[in-house]
Amino acid sequence: MSFISRSSIFVRRATLLIGSIIGCVMIVMTVTIIKVADESNKTAARQQMHRLAVAVESELTKAQIELAMVASGHPAKFGIFGGNAGQEPFSENLEAAWTYFNFDEIYALDGRNGVVTGSSRGAPAGTLTFASIRPHVAHLVARVAHNRVSSEHHGQHRLLSPEFEKVHGASGLIQVRGGLALAAVVPFNPAQPWADDKQVLVAARMLDAAKIADLGRRHGLDNVRFQHQSAGDSTFAIPVTGAGETRIGHLAWDHFRPGSDMLPNLLLIVLTSVITIAIAFGVLFERLRRLGREMTKEEEKSNLLASHDHLSGLLNRRTFHERFAAELERCRRGHAGMALHMIDLDRFKDINDSLGHQAGDEVIRQVAQRISNVVRGADIVARLGGDEFAVVQVDTETTLEATALAERLREALTRPIMFGDSEMSVGASIGIALGPVGELDTEGMLKLADSALYEAKSGGRNRHRFFEHDGSSTNRMKQLVEEELRDAINNDHLELHYQPQVSADGLRILGVEALVRWRHPIRGLIPPLDFIALAEQRGLIVPLSKWVLKRACLDGRRWSGIKVAVNVSAAQFKQSGFVRDLIETVEATGFDLSRLELELTEGMIVEDEDKAERAISELREQGVSLALDDFGTGYSSLIYLRRFSFDKIKIDRSFLEAMETTGESAILLHSVVHLGRALGLSVCAEGIETQEQHRFLQAVGCHELQGYFFSRPVLASEIDDMLARAVPFPKAA
Repeated sequence: MSFISRSSIFVRRATLLIGSIIGCVMIVMTVTIIKVADESNKTAARQQMHRLAVAVESELTKAQIELAMVASGHPAKFGIFGGNAGQEPFSENLEAAWTYFNFDEIYALDGRNGVVTGSSRGAPAGTLTFASIRPHVAHLVARVAHNRVSSEHHGQHRLLSPEFEKVHGASGLIQVRGGLALAAVVPFNPAQPWADDKQVLVAARMLDAAKIADLGRRHGLDNVRFQHQSAGDSTFAIPVTGAGETRIGHLAWDHFRPGSDMLPNLLLIVLTSVITIAIAFGVLFERLRRLGREMTKEEEKSNLLASHDHLSGLLNRRTFHERFAAELERCRRGHAGMALHMIDLDRFKDINDSLGHQAGDEVIRQVAQRISNVVRGADIVARLGGDEFAVVQVDTETTLEATALAERLREALTRPIMFGDSEMSVGASIGIALGPVGELDTEGMLKLADSALYEAKSGGRNRHRFFEHDGSSTNRMKQLVEEELRDAINNDHLELHYQPQVSADGLRILGVEALVRWRHPIRGLIPPLDFIALAEQRGLIVPLSKWVLKRACLDGRRWSGIKVAVNVSAAQFKQSGFVRDLIETVEATGFDLSRLELELTEGMIVEDEDKAERAISELREQGVSLALDDFGTGYSSLIYLRRFSFDKIKIDRSFLEAMETTGESAILLHSVVHLGRALGLSVCAEGIETQEQHRFLQAVGCHELQGYFFSRPVLASEIDDMLARAVPFPKAA
């Protein structure tokens, strides 16, 4: 996944997350408001029903009290009835019931519920008139006749005056002539001479629409009304039951809904909140977009920094290895050809020494531009470090095509370069290897091109040379390797040189790296580049690696307390019995395994990671230390640092070449060192050549340093002398 796509995904996911949160909040708010409004309506309904029930109860109690007053017949107490005590003022009381208490119907019943006397709207009435209400009040009469107090139906009322507390009665709502009426039944006062305790007084007060509405208004309810049919919303109506507990209708009213009334205001608040949040979300979304763009720019910059050389703008060593490996694979699959050009500037060091690093940087930039202008778009161009460049000329089958490009490159790089008032001329030597060659990987091809470059420089510079597979030079080297290298290995005619690995302050030797050299009796000292690659081709690299391991352990026995680092070849590491053979070889020399350090490259473990992991685990169990060499040049170093148990990482020398302590190279190097420290690994930097590099690496926290600034690779005897001195490297102190 690209850096850009990761930034876009981040912005999209953040936007979706925030939008989802806001949407959920709005839904919760809306649902909550609706529930609050509904609950408010229900609460109001319960309160209004209670008020109406209290109003009806109050009217029933009042009717019962008033009827009891009529039944008592004590004008001296009430002052509203005519006659004197001991007389029969009852007929006058019945007429007064209409006049004073508005009872539309009032009847006196004997013990058999027969009508003794009665009045209808103030006029005398009898059994015929009473027949219209008899069925509706029968249940009330029965309660009073059997001493059933009103509290059974309506609750016990404490509204009666003390004189009437002993008067029992019943009251209720009844339906008469299609309308609603209040009905009350009370017993006669036993003090009357003609009454007995079985006789009762029955009264009814008609409740027309106006009276019912007035009753509701007195209790804060609007448009209270009686309706026969069931109410549409039972939440806002109370049932009315008649004789035999039969429902005769409902008392309904225009209910007040506070929740519904406040809902528009609440929704307005929600809408305002939605608009406010939407504006805030818009601002946040714009900031996220801006952040995404900034992240994209930073990631593009980081990607460019990770894959390109900051000074020249060309591919760096790591990315070049990836692209070159892919091109080699493509050529092998398609049976195509390619040419690898290794370019080294001839007088670059002189320019740096005479005109300074700024002039050297300008040379690098212009050389990179000229190379890019000469090659084709499909060709791969990289700066490998310092003044060393590489070009992979794709789809090239013959030396003529490669020669043509080499001549164009030399012609472009020979032209003078201006720096201020100074005119600089560099020139270039070029080594060319046509490939693919057998099963050689990128490292093998680079070694072949390096050998050709060495020949070009040895021949007088500013020229190009091929690593000719069938040429006389190549044949001579192959023959030399086949005939004499095997004998040199078997007869100890090779040499090991050791380069110290120094503490960060430059005062102590912490270890040494073993490097093989071949001192030929006729050709002199043959550099490793001239015979290592051919030894791999001819199957001699495994015995050569075993010889190096054995000799390093024998020499290392005399250096107490320091590590001895040995490079492991890919072919050696692939062998099934590699770990067992290595342990046996070391134990045979008497060397302490805990002081042995093996240097591995990513290329060794990438082919079969599971096998490599088992081998590394076995080595660590034996106490052997492991270092990841050429860190930063592979394509997945971080993955391997996490999976495999390395003790040390060695920063490749390409990081230090043309390093600027205040530039991007310094920042990258600083990050690598802190990465290693964060993972608990020892960090060793290779290729230290100047005091400036030493001080910078010491400042950023590098544990170990290695390079020509301290010492070139030397014989074991010179390591003895260094260890004997109190200050091994005076110029670094």
